[in-house]
Amino acid sequence: MVQDFSYPKKEAYASVNSYIESDEFVCAWDGFLALVDLICSFPSGSDAVMADAKEAFRAIPARPDQLPGLVYKTPDNKYIVDLRLPFGLASAMGVGPRR
Repeated sequence: MVQDFSYPKKEAYASVNSYIESDEFVCAWDGFLALVDLICSFPSGSDAVMADAKEAFRAIPARPDQLPGLVYKTPDNKYIVDLRLPFGLASAMGVGPRR
């Protein structure tokens, strides 16, 4: 299943993303120097791991209170619950799990 939360692009029909104020769901990526400062602040002997950002998509689990908004009905009347925040949803990166 492919989800395009910016579709349709016609004014007569609003997309899901058109209802979302993306400024309210900020996702900030710190620059390289901020990362260097963070690493330098770790105690001697600390380990680090690096991952490619492309692996982040579809890896963010939805919180239980978000699941009602991630239920889809198929043409054959089955229901699918998406347990991950979908790529392309304007607010997905800003509403991930809270620690």
